[in-house]
Amino acid sequence: MQHFIRHGPNHASLDFVLNEDEIIQAEIDVMIAMSPDIEVSLSAVSQANSRWWGSARSVAIGENVPTANFVAKKDGATLSLAPRTLGSILHLPLTGETNYCIAHGNFLANTPEVLTAYKHVGFQGVIAKMGLQVIFAEGVGDLFCASYGAIVRRILNDEESILIDNRCLIAFSDITRLELVRISKDSMGGNFPGGGLVNQFTGPGTVIYQTRARQIVAPMQ
Repeated sequence: MQHFIRHGPNHASLDFVLNEDEIIQAEIDVMIAMSPDIEVSLSAVSQANSRWWGSARSVAIGENVPTANFVAKKDGATLSLAPRTLGSILHLPLTGETNYCIAHGNFLANTPEVLTAYKHVGFQGVIAKMGLQVIFAEGVGDLFCASYGAIVRRILNDEESILIDNRCLIAFSDITRLELVRISKDSMGGNFPGGGLVNQFTGPGTVIYQTRARQIVAPMQ
């Protein structure tokens, strides 16, 4: 299998050259072109045994991530994918040592060795509905994410923190501690997106964010 990220940074596409029986699992409706020797099916692979290994252990296992499966029927089959929004594409190779949480809306594709499942950071009380729904990815393989804007990767040292708007988050390593904090201490906080609540990430670990804020249509339950 070969992959190429082309036409970036503003109109990036993800192109594959596949050998026979190789599979790409992708977000539904992101295929832009493919050769006729690829078979497509829809599935949500059962990942009931997938575990949360990170520091934010209040996250609960949710639904499996539905994907479109593209299976090459002969060597040299080609597949082209593109995100729904303008921007770049991030390649995250998973080695089995570090797992990642992907912000809902930024998942693009993965190889089948990577297991993905929805999880929800379990904030309590009145802020629970403002919690962060993520896709937890683990395994050994390749993971691809969409970015609305440019991609910024921040490596945090032990106890080093950064605040990131929920709408700008792409992914973070599962060893990174996540808290929801309020950036405004006065009554005007309600004028900020999310009521002035943002994500605080504390190292060690890696946080990846995008330079433009995606629109969140409704609170994530």
